[in-house]
Amino acid sequence: MNKLMVGLLMGGTSSERGVSLSTGKELFANINRKRFDVTCVEWNADNSWAEYSPNSLSS
Repeated sequence: MNKLMVGLLMGGTSSERGVSLSTGKELFANINRKRFDVTCVEWNADNSWAEYSPNSLSS
């Protein structure tokens, strides 16, 4: 079975940024890796983007 590719966006510029980061990290830690190939991207407070490697979020 082929894995479904998923983009996980988290962060942002609002006051809820911390909640979004926390929720995104939790989702990443618990998503079914047998079914999904996940790419995590953080929307930084300065409107730039950063892609995370799986190892940086799983700790």
